[in-house]
Amino acid sequence: MNNIKKQLLLRHLQPHAPFMAKVIQLFETFVVRFGVMLVGFTGSGKTTCYEILADVMTAERTNNPKASKEYQVVTKQVLNPKSISMGELYGQVDLATQEWTDGLASKILRIGAGGSGTEKEWTVFDGPVDALWIENMNTVLDDNMTLCLSNGQRIKLRPEMRMLFEVNDLRVASPATVSRCGMVYLTQEDLGWEPYVKTWLETKFPGEHPLNDEQKQFLWDTFEGTVKLGLAKVRSYPLVEPIKTDDTQLVRSMCNLLEIMLHAPGVNFRGDQKTVRKDLEAIFAFCFTFGLGSALSDKSKDYFDTTVKDCFKAAQYPAPCTVFDYFYDIKSH
Repeated sequence: MNNIKKQLLLRHLQPHAPFMAKVIQLFETFVVRFGVMLVGFTGSGKTTCYEILADVMTAERTNNPKASKEYQVVTKQVLNPKSISMGELYGQVDLATQEWTDGLASKILRIGAGGSGTEKEWTVFDGPVDALWIENMNTVLDDNMTLCLSNGQRIKLRPEMRMLFEVNDLRVASPATVSRCGMVYLTQEDLGWEPYVKTWLETKFPGEHPLNDEQKQFLWDTFEGTVKLGLAKVRSYPLVEPIKTDDTQLVRSMCNLLEIMLHAPGVNFRGDQKTVRKDLEAIFAFCFTFGLGSALSDKSKDYFDTTVKDCFKAAQYPAPCTVFDYFYDIKSH
């Protein structure tokens, strides 16, 4: 756990207890299963989860030669199985010349199977599971650990190798595949938007540029006081998003807008602090409006309008238009 925290801090990420628990779960699942599926929507931390575990295992082995044999140096190969055809993934025979050409997955696994040593080798399939390409992995995922190719070749994999599938859901995965894999399920609710915002404040505004610590704290307090209310409103009836989003996406959009406006040329936050605070709140209100509310339908934006005005009374939006009809001019305040 100490090493997980250390690796997270090295990446300027937050040591969020529920996320650290998922790293431990992934490690425990790797110990007992040859194939593991990391399941969860975008923004739930799947990629960071396995990357942190790989760094931790490598650090344990490198810094402590007497560490448990389960801790080994980890190498990763990442591919998207849905970006290429089945022939390009598993190999194919050229009908004109009758020559066999290895596919991307078969080549990676062949090189891994020919290796030696105790290092862990992970092959990460980062893409949606479908019945076409995953069924060819069934003999790999069971006790045989053998990849069977269409030219009759069989590649026997080493116990040090692991298959990791990073997927959104298992809607079209067959019971044969699901039963062969270990599952680690990550949810956005466990991770939340708070760790993202804390890291964003640390990495995008290092030191005193362009905000000082007091102003960054003011921004964080404003996040805490308003974002939960805004997200709750966006998810409530009768508000509608024509294209569905998740909470982390919306908060990330909001942070992107804030970053642009706070780094705008000619903007100075070193003047009169009363004016600066007014500017920060007004900029925040603008980014809150378009970060959280821009995916709503036109009718839903009318409902969201009242929430923004309630959260930011000091912004003093002119009547009678909605908050989506204004932008804040920083230079003229």
